[in-house]
Amino acid sequence: MRDFHTLDVWRKSHQFTLDMFQATEGFLKVETFQLAAILRRGCMNITMRIAEACGYDTRQQFVDCLARVRVTATETEYALLLSRDLKLLSVDDHDRLLAQLVQVRRMVSGLMSKAPQDEL
Repeated sequence: MRDFHTLDVWRKSHQFTLDMFQATEGFLKVETFQLAAILRRGCMNITMRIAEACGYDTRQQFVDCLARVRVTATETEYALLLSRDLKLLSVDDHDRLLAQLVQVRRMVSGLMSKAPQDEL
């Protein structure tokens, strides 16, 4: 079992979630429960699944959970693109958030590859 608080990827993911909440505050009221909610839920799921992975005892469970993080990150990336193209997010906000997301996804992949082969 690991302490997720100590992982750089969890801290970056948490910051990404905070930034996403701030960026989506200005979405139109009609979008409040649609695209903004999808983006916010995606970010939270990424961060929560990183924490969840740290609760597993075996490498396989840990890696499987992190694989779900990457899937959620890809879904969130599309929601970001859609938000930009619908002009709900500025290009600058999109680019900043996308860079954070890509960094988190890369760090998750690195963590997956470096997970010890035996029990955690």
